[in-house]
Amino acid sequence: MYRIIKFGGSVLSDAESLFKTASIIESYPDKRIIVCSALKNVTASLLQALSEKEQNHQTFKKILLAVKEKHILLLKETVSEKEARNGEKEIAHLIAEALLHLDLAPNSLTLPEAAFLILLGERLSCLLLKSILQERGLKAVIRLPEEIPLVTDGRDHYPRIDFKHSGGNLKRLTGFSAITLVPGFYAISPGGKARLLGRGGSDYTAASLGYLLHAASVDLWKDVDGFFSGDPAHIDTAVLQHSLDYEEAAELSYYGARILHPETIPPLRSKKIPLRLYSFASSSSPASPHTLIHEKKEKEGPPLTGIASLDNIGIITVGGGDVGDEPGILAHLAGTLNDGDINIKSVLTSQTCINILVDGTDLEKAHRLLKNNEETAGRRFSFDKSHSLISLVGNGICSTPGIAACAFQSLAEKKISVRMICGGASPVSFYFIVHGSQCKEAVHVVHDAFFNTKEAPYETSAVH
Repeated sequence: MYRIIKFGGSVLSDAESLFKTASIIESYPDKRIIVCSALKNVTASLLQALSEKEQNHQTFKKILLAVKEKHILLLKETVSEKEARNGEKEIAHLIAEALLHLDLAPNSLTLPEAAFLILLGERLSCLLLKSILQERGLKAVIRLPEEIPLVTDGRDHYPRIDFKHSGGNLKRLTGFSAITLVPGFYAISPGGKARLLGRGGSDYTAASLGYLLHAASVDLWKDVDGFFSGDPAHIDTAVLQHSLDYEEAAELSYYGARILHPETIPPLRSKKIPLRLYSFASSSSPASPHTLIHEKKEKEGPPLTGIASLDNIGIITVGGGDVGDEPGILAHLAGTLNDGDINIKSVLTSQTCINILVDGTDLEKAHRLLKNNEETAGRRFSFDKSHSLISLVGNGICSTPGIAACAFQSLAEKKISVRMICGGASPVSFYFIVHGSQCKEAVHVVHDAFFNTKEAPYETSAVH
């Protein structure tokens, strides 16, 4: 059986972390597919250069040369001189290839066009780990997403893996080595171009490989302890959850708990593959305590698992006395926004209003796209920003009397106004909208209404 093991970029930072990563890999007994993120801050520096209004190829070149130097220095710190020479040649070749592509690229790059640059960090971290593992006498090979292949659905933005057309070479490529290293974060379009999978995309890479190989588990090693009842950075009494079902984890990820890529859960759920979250700081082997995400189980105690929030929510309101009866209006509005690559987070409707929730950064673009609709007689449009979405998640939350009453009573006592409420779309969550300035207070108030103790020591059995 295969184990898919992913190491996040926030834990890969220096020689010590790379040595620990190699030791963790060694501690697994099964065939291992290691999904690598880029070293800490490497991808961020490249994305920062891409986001500048006045893009400059010289800036990219300076960053690439600095990245090259960083990896070569780490190589020399972690392996023998002989192994370092071999690794250095591979690193130099990869950077030279990127510089050549950059010379041929347009002066101003979009994110899809710059994918060949942004994904370099993942490929370089694979090279480092391969050298360290080989230094320890372990056979390790690198397999790129384009070799496997991992093929997307063709979209440039928010691409998803097309499992029907992916993985044709995977078993052949992974069959001859106990350790296979795969760069995370990207896949290829049907036309063969690199496409980035978005923030946390290496999680999605790992889940996709787990699906394609019917893995025994997908293990994610991160700089966090796991899912909490609230953000522990802001809530001192946040409770660490040792076990969640797939739906709970998916909803918390979608609604603001930035622990997993939002597409991580669906492929695992479809094949009932357990997902295990390990804290890199406090764990050292697969036998260490961890958070387990698996099939729905009978739950003991309160149904609420966690509270998550999303800031900068924009609300597009379409008003009109007969808007609820107009055939095709939702399809038209959604199609118009889709043409502008605007992702719709949620839709709430009534007879007189349609409310569309989008990321606040997309609100101005949405206004431009819908301008013609705005001028249609009898229809009113408004575009409101600076709101936040707060989601309550838990298996059984929608079937347990009193959950909503407890939440909204606590908000009322603090005079926090609720703009919108949505429940029933998922059996494990409901959400509400408040003004952004009241979000932190609202989260604290609701969390205090349900949780008032620190988490207890681990009781999760070590291996699943």
